[in-house]
Amino acid sequence: MKKKKNIVLIIIITCIILGFVINIFPYISIFIKDLIYSEPKNDVLSFENLSDTTFITDEYSGATKLTIKNSKINDLGFMQLNGLNDITFENCTYTGEPVEINQYYTNMIFNCCEADFINSFKNVEVNNLLFSRTETEDLTEIASNFKNVNFLGLHLCTIKSMNGIQDFTSLKKLALYGIYSNDISLIENVTSLDTLEMRYLIADDISFIKNMNISSLVLDNLHRLGNLDFITEMNSLSKIEIFGCEMACTEKLNSHLNELKNNTSYEINFDENSVETQRKIRNLSKEIVNNGMSDYEKVHAVVSYVCDLISYDMSIAMYQVYGEIDENTDKDSVKESTSQYDKFGLENALNGIGMCLNYAEITTALLNEIGINTYSIAGANHIWNLVKIDDQYLWLDVTAIDGTFEAYDTIDKNPMYLAPITDQIFISKNYLFNIPPQIYDDANYAFNLLKEQAKEKAENSVL
Repeated sequence: MKKKKNIVLIIIITCIILGFVINIFPYISIFIKDLIYSEPKNDVLSFENLSDTTFITDEYSGATKLTIKNSKINDLGFMQLNGLNDITFENCTYTGEPVEINQYYTNMIFNCCEADFINSFKNVEVNNLLFSRTETEDLTEIASNFKNVNFLGLHLCTIKSMNGIQDFTSLKKLALYGIYSNDISLIENVTSLDTLEMRYLIADDISFIKNMNISSLVLDNLHRLGNLDFITEMNSLSKIEIFGCEMACTEKLNSHLNELKNNTSYEINFDENSVETQRKIRNLSKEIVNNGMSDYEKVHAVVSYVCDLISYDMSIAMYQVYGEIDENTDKDSVKESTSQYDKFGLENALNGIGMCLNYAEITTALLNEIGINTYSIAGANHIWNLVKIDDQYLWLDVTAIDGTFEAYDTIDKNPMYLAPITDQIFISKNYLFNIPPQIYDDANYAFNLLKEQAKEKAENSVL
């Protein structure tokens, strides 16, 4: 009898529960439907190929990140959107008048944008400001327009003068990549600076840094420095990273860095084999050339030697250019190899393997060692050389010469060998680069001429 009562009780409770579920099911289904199919919050905006930006109005408020590419911007009203703090412009122009923005942003990036566009932004507060592949006379107007900048990055920019850098009075970190300027020493006047990163710069002397009260210094692939011993006098430094500066390192510097490395209060990373690598380069330069050679013969001898010495790592090429990796190759190992080729450029070149950086770096080191003024030029995705012979600057791409060796009877006939500054192959989009001050007038003229020709061709194709 007791068992039957329990069964009846279970049936009653089940019915009550079923009734409750049936009654609220429509509401549950609506809630689930709304949860699944409701419009997502669009906090990231991205636009391309615009000719009119007036439509970016308050209906987009709430977006935190905005990217505009390949566009002709005619209105900057979108800069006032509520919540917007991260903005990227890529290959954009502006047809309007300069605008008082009076807003704060966390990040602003200008990539391949002309100075007129950048200088249209007035009274902008921004924490992190990055310019990439941008051309400007100096930094005076930029410093006037962008306030309270904490981080400033200049990446592959053509800047004729660093004048104005001292006006970034709130600057804590400055990152320079591939910046060629005649007055780089003006950085010394940024008294607020705490961290300085210099990568792929054309600079013969950066000893002015010793006068700066910075705590962190990164030097990466500075190929023409005479000596870095001034670092031993900088007591303010607690973090030091030096790679790709083999020809400027000394026993004194290495001993100092090793001593600091043993102290846990310091963060020290550097190439401990740099002095030995430097010795090998100097001995090698004496073996490759002799005093009876002309400068042209010396360049030819070095290029021939480098082409015979280095084998290009194709796994790196496939990964960097196409993003592809052979199924039998570990992706992490390719990334690590890329990093090692970059950090230990000369050492890897001497070991006979590498990528464009290694070709360019050993060519720079050998030619400078034998007295021929040579630079490594960092472009968007490639590195090559600039050589000065008989007061004339000429392009030299040893990586390309080695890759097309069989296509030409001799090195001299290769179009990548000692090409004139105005050569269209080197001024084309495949060799996007920041123009060194030594060749600015000639190269910039040729580059602008090429852009005009491309523009005219595009207009004619439309007709």
